Amino acid sequence: MRVATVVALLLWSISAPDIGSVKIPTPSGVPLDGRFADAGRGAPGVLLFPMCRADAMNGWAPIVERLLTSGVSSLQVIYRQYAGPEARVTGDQRSADADAALAYLRSRVGEDARLAIAGSSCGVYHALSTAARQSQQVRAVIALTGPHTPAHVEFVRGHGDVAVFSGTATEDVPAPDWARELKAVSPNPASRMALADGKAHGTDIFMKDPAYTDQLARWIASQVKGRPAPQ
Repeated sequence: MRVATVVALLLWSISAPDIGSVKIPTPSGVPLDGRFADAGRGAPGVLLFPMCRADAMNGWAPIVERLLTSGVSSLQVIYRQYAGPEARVTGDQRSADADAALAYLRSRVGEDARLAIAGSSCGVYHALSTAARQSQQVRAVIALTGPHTPAHVEFVRGHGDVAVFSGTATEDVPAPDWARELKAVSPNPASRMALADGKAHGTDIFMKDPAYTDQLARWIASQVKGRPAPQ
């Protein structure tokens, strides 16, 4: 029995996802916390901004696990207000932190790896804003149940080289209208709009709807790995 247990633990350790906590250097000098899932140097990567809720900092985990299986690395940001007093800084460092997170992801995956950025709820603002500032680095953006600004709409409209996945739950109004607007203005033929049943908010959808989670993970992988997304 003991031998079988040891063997099982060894097999689990070999197959367990390579996901670990990281400290992201930032211009403020105070590191930003994150979780990096490593698919290997040269693998494409995705930067993930969570919802603004203490229990949602790991909300992208179901997507992370699927992407890692597909050979895609990811970096989940942990917002400073949920990372403890040692992470606090003065002034508004959100844009600087977001750019630093993208730079960290780039440093881990390599200069030639394709990148995407995803945000849920309040994280949609950070995802679209970062993509607009760093558009030359970004292949795709995911906007899941979050509002956007007119500047974000113009960014999507003017960057046909950036595919957009906009989604939410059907009953989480007015988010379906936000999703439809982004899809309508995107000139990229790979852009998608997908609605999940029910009213789960943002990444909470993943716990309610595994099929939706699978669809989104496949779409992300297809964009950063250069394969057409299944319809």
